[in-house]
Formats: sequence, structure tokens, C-alpha cells
Amino acid sequence: PYVTITLQASLPVRGVVQDLQGKAIAGAVMFPHSHDKTRRGRPMVWPETTAMRVFSDAEGRFEFPGLYEGKWTFLAKVEGYAATLTDPIAAGTTEAIIAMAKGG
Repeated sequence: PYVTITLQASLPVRGVVQDLQGKAIAGAVMFPHSHDKTRRGRPMVWPETTAMRVFSDAEGRFEFPGLYEGKWTFLAKVEGYAATLTDPIAAGTTEAIIAMAKGG
């Protein structure tokens, strides 16, 4: 007997974290928050875990490699700025902009 395993395609989300004036924000930690697929009629939501976090680099750039197809929201946090939950971003996007307001 053989077992058939079907692998799901994965896509990155890449972009930049910046303030409301367009200045790059380095060191922002980001987590996937939710996905448009549903489980029992509710969106799938992820906890803030180190397994799925990424940080923005000195130019504010980030990349989430290997996400399921569909639309994702992300939670971004960094000292001096208000935590930001993004609008849905499609997996495969390479020019996402996450704008953060001062505060926090």
C-alpha cells in the first residue's frame, strides 16, 4: 500500500514597514494574524508565536516565505509605534506596505 501526500503551493509576502511619512522602520516584529480560509465558518487566526514571526531589516523590508494561498492579515509591533493590524494582503504580494503610526 502507498500513501499519497498532496503538497499545497506556498507563496511569500514581501514588503516594507514604514511610518506614516514613508520613513522605513527597522526592527518591527510581525506575525501572521489571520487567513481568509475558514474553520467552522470562522477565519483561521494564529497566536503570536516565535515560529511564525519575522523582523523588518534596516531598510524596513520583510518577507514571510511559504504562506498558504489566499489573503492574510498581519500584526506589526515595534517600540514607539502603535501595534498595527493590516488589511488583508494576498499571498504572493511582493510590494506590501505596512504603515505604522507613532504611539504605543
